Amino acid sequence: MNTSAPFPRFRIICVIASIALPITAVADEPITTSVVLQNIRAAVGFDRLAHHPNGLQLTGTATIAECEGQFSMVYSDPRHMIERVTGPLTVVNATNGDSVWLLDFGGEQRLASGGEREQTLVSAEAFLYGWLSDTTPLTFDLDTAVTTAEAVVLSFTNSQGYVSGTVQIDRATWLPSSWKYSAGTNTQTVTLAGSIEFDGIKIPAHITRRSDDGEGTSVTINACTDAPTFIRSPYEFIPAPLNNVKYGTSVPAELEVVKAKTGHLLVHPLVNGQDVGWFIFDTGAGSNVLDNRAKEMLKLESIGKITVTGVGGSTSSGFYHPDSISLGRVTLEHPSMIAIDLSFLDVYMGHKIAGVLGYGLLARCVATIDMVAPTIALEDPAVFKADNLTWSKLELDGRVAQVEASFEGHTGMFRVDTGAAGSTVAMHAPAVERLKLLENRATTPATLGGVGGLLPAKAGVLEWFEIGGNRSEKLKVTFATERKGAFADPYSLGNIGGDLLNPFRLVFDYPHSRMAFIKREPAPATDHPTTDHAATNK
Repeated sequence: MNTSAPFPRFRIICVIASIALPITAVADEPITTSVVLQNIRAAVGFDRLAHHPNGLQLTGTATIAECEGQFSMVYSDPRHMIERVTGPLTVVNATNGDSVWLLDFGGEQRLASGGEREQTLVSAEAFLYGWLSDTTPLTFDLDTAVTTAEAVVLSFTNSQGYVSGTVQIDRATWLPSSWKYSAGTNTQTVTLAGSIEFDGIKIPAHITRRSDDGEGTSVTINACTDAPTFIRSPYEFIPAPLNNVKYGTSVPAELEVVKAKTGHLLVHPLVNGQDVGWFIFDTGAGSNVLDNRAKEMLKLESIGKITVTGVGGSTSSGFYHPDSISLGRVTLEHPSMIAIDLSFLDVYMGHKIAGVLGYGLLARCVATIDMVAPTIALEDPAVFKADNLTWSKLELDGRVAQVEASFEGHTGMFRVDTGAAGSTVAMHAPAVERLKLLENRATTPATLGGVGGLLPAKAGVLEWFEIGGNRSEKLKVTFATERKGAFADPYSLGNIGGDLLNPFRLVFDYPHSRMAFIKREPAPATDHPTTDHAATNK
C-alpha cells in the first residue's frame, strides 16, 4: 500500500506559479516559444529576482487535507528553498541545491529519492522562476494546436522526461493562469489568482490545486519580504530525533507473528491500550492504517482527509491520531493513521484484519524480518548491533523502501514490499513499456488489485533476477499493463514481494537508510498462481 501525502503533492503543483506585471508584445511580432518566455520574464520581474541580494520570505495560510494551517517559504535561489505548513498537520519540504528532504505529517524527517525528489526540484524551479532561466531542466515548446488569441499554451517536459504538462498564459497580460501536468500516477491542475508585489517581483496571491483523484489544496500569500539573515543555512538536511516514540527492554524484541494463508505476516499491537485485532506488517505501506471497524471501536475523530493511492488507484480516507500504538518494545505516541475499509481482507487472510503497520512504525526502529520462519524483531536504532552485516543502500520514495536489483541486463530501483506476500515481482507499467518487456515473451492474462480496484496485467517469466547477491532463474513475474495507481510509478522498475524475499532474513534500518540481506537456508519451493491474489492487500 502506498499513500499520497497532501502537502508533497501540493508543493509539486501549486508552487508552479508565476504572476506578473502586464506587458504587451509588438503586434506584428511572431509568437514563438522564445518570445513567449521573454514576455513572461519581463512580466514577472525575473531579472529583479535573479539579482536579488537577500532572497525572499513568503507568509500566508494554507488548507491541506481539509486542515487549516500557517504557510511560510524562504528561498535564496531556485535551488535553495524551504517551505512549511504548520497546523494540525505540519509538513516541510526543502532543497539545498542537491538533496531534497521532507518532514512528513507524522513527524518523520527523510531524504527524498525518485519521484519525490525530482518533482520537488521541478516545483522549486517553477515557483522560484528558475523555469525562466537558461539553466532550467525544463524544456518548453509552443503548443500551436491549442494556443488562441486570448491564451498562449506552452507544453513542457523535464530532463528525464517523466514530468510533462502545459502552462496557460493570459495573452493580454503574459501572466500564467493555470498549470496542468502529470508525473506518472495522476494529473494535477493548478489555478492562480491575484498577486503580491515586492521589489518589482510579482508572486501569486492565491493558488489552488486539484488532482484527478479529487484531492485539493490551497494557499493564500499575505506578505512577501526580504529573507532574514541566518546563522546557518536553513536548507541543509540535519536529522532530528523523533520525539513521539519510546523503546522498552522489559519485553522481547521478537514479536508474536502469525503467517496468514496468503503468506502475509500478521502482528498484534495494542491501540490506545486495546486489542482491536491483527495488523499486516507491510514495508510497502506508506502509512499506518486502521480498518474502519477498529476506528469505530476506538471512537476516533478525524482531523482531516487525504487520498490513499494503491495498486488499483486512489480512494479517500480520514486522518486520525490515536493516543498510542504499542508493539513489542516500541510505543508510538499520537501516531498519524488513516482509516479505510479492510474488511474484504478477512476472507483472504483467515483472520480479522484491524489495520496495517508500515512507514510510520518502520521509520522509528530497526526491523529484522524472516518471511519463512516467520519472525519479526523490532529494536531501538540507537542501540542496534550491526556487527558483520553487509548493508545495501535503502532509499525512500513515497515513504516506501527501495533497493537496487538487476534482471536480464537491466539494473534499477525496486520497492521492497512484504505486503505483497505470495508474489515475486510485479513490474511497473512504465518500465514494461520503456524496456519493451513484453516483446518476444510468452505471457498469460493476470490481474493486480487492491485499494482503488483491479488492474489488467500479464504473467510471464524472467530469465533471471538478482537481489541481495542472490540470483533466481526462470522467475515467474507479473507485468502491469495499465498506467494507473501505484504501478504507474516511472521512477522505480517494479515491486518485489514475499516469495523473492524468502531466501533472506531482512534487516530494515530506515533511520540509517540501509538494508541488509542475510542469506538463510532455502525454503521449500512453492508454486503460487500467476494471478497475484496477494496483491489485493495494497
